[in-house]
Amino acid sequence: MSFDDANVQLNVELAKKLSESSKPVVVKKDNSIIIGETHIKTLSDETVEQQFSQDLRNSNIIVVEHNSNSGNSYSQQSTEKRFMQQAQEHAIESSKPLVVLDNEIQDRYKLWLDNDIDVSREDFALLIGMHSLLSDFQNQVPTGESLKRLTDLYAKYFAGQEQYAHQLATAAQTCLFSPGELEKIDEKFSLMVDFIQIDSLVREQYYQKRVMQISRAYPDQSLIVVVGKDHALPILRTLTDGQLSSIEPSLSARISASLSAVKDRISFANIVK
Repeated sequence: MSFDDANVQLNVELAKKLSESSKPVVVKKDNSIIIGETHIKTLSDETVEQQFSQDLRNSNIIVVEHNSNSGNSYSQQSTEKRFMQQAQEHAIESSKPLVVLDNEIQDRYKLWLDNDIDVSREDFALLIGMHSLLSDFQNQVPTGESLKRLTDLYAKYFAGQEQYAHQLATAAQTCLFSPGELEKIDEKFSLMVDFIQIDSLVREQYYQKRVMQISRAYPDQSLIVVVGKDHALPILRTLTDGQLSSIEPSLSARISASLSAVKDRISFANIVK
């Protein structure tokens, strides 16, 4: 797993909280069909499946949010084949143009900067690390293995700075599981929900811009787009009137304040030098 596709590894519990219904959202605009699905698919509707298969056959260009082959964690946890996986497989088998949106994002942190979100690259990495460790904790990954995976992830992201990577991974672990912080674990879950929300919104803006770009570049081509459920209607809105999703300044401020308080409590500067 690379640093910039870490968002794909959302743990099961958070995925369930963020996806209230298993029914897909299907909307159309001109030659574009947009399908929004839950991360984990456990139910299917024969009528919907048949229509989707027909739309796939009739499509010229296929866009999916992220790589959804059989090895993807969401695909593995789904009891029914996800629309995203079906679309990706169809594009490959039919030699149709395939755009994997998340694969085009070279630096997720830059998306935050483009939205004037006041978080340093180090703090962004720390948030990613806390999310990764919490997910591993909920999925019962051994602590040592979880910390090593995060250290390796940081070492890759920060160009082989192994000592710094180890220090930052230790700080992320301390933020969550040191005796004083473990008592405040609910606060960390709230921080992670805010982090996931804002990260989802900045990526959503990229999806909106990219789908609109493709739609305008190939107006005579039929386009099928499969994304997470919450992104479908915002993409439709962009294709309709050009509007992009907005990010409430209070959300960014809340993340900064919460993370700053945690770092002060654990004496972050004494861990990461």
